[in-house]
Amino acid sequence: MKKTTRILLFSAVTAASFGAQAQSGQELIVVAKDAEGTAIGEASVSTASRLCFSEKGVEVVSGEVLSAVFDYSALQTISFRYDNLSGLESISSKDALRLLSNPVAENLEFSGAPEEASLIITDVAGKVRTRIQDWKGEAVNVASFAPGLYFVTVNHTTLKFIKK
Repeated sequence: MKKTTRILLFSAVTAASFGAQAQSGQELIVVAKDAEGTAIGEASVSTASRLCFSEKGVEVVSGEVLSAVFDYSALQTISFRYDNLSGLESISSKDALRLLSNPVAENLEFSGAPEEASLIITDVAGKVRTRIQDWKGEAVNVASFAPGLYFVTVNHTTLKFIKK
């Protein structure tokens, strides 16, 4: 592939990635890798950032500030990664809301449930099957549900489960 073709393709991917990032409010990270696939650097970018191809290498420029330069001689690939997907700074996976078993036959049990929350279970058609306003993390009986796919939403977190 010719260098100009790669630059045009890279520019198109960059524009699409910036557009997706702007719509979702997520943080977009440019990751530069060498020929072995080892990361040689990364830089956070925003809709105000631009990627430039100069004699120094690929430059990430935010406003008038040069945030990163990736030297052509070491650079093999540039990829994008989204961070901060939920808008939270960080979340520990051990503290995250999870289902203890899936599929479930009788009781829907959780780990990482908040002390007090709102819980709603809907079927695939969107019909509310169960609503608990002041849910405190206890198991929820779903034995009467027909077998199929359901969604449980706790506050603003939605998980899928299968009823056997």
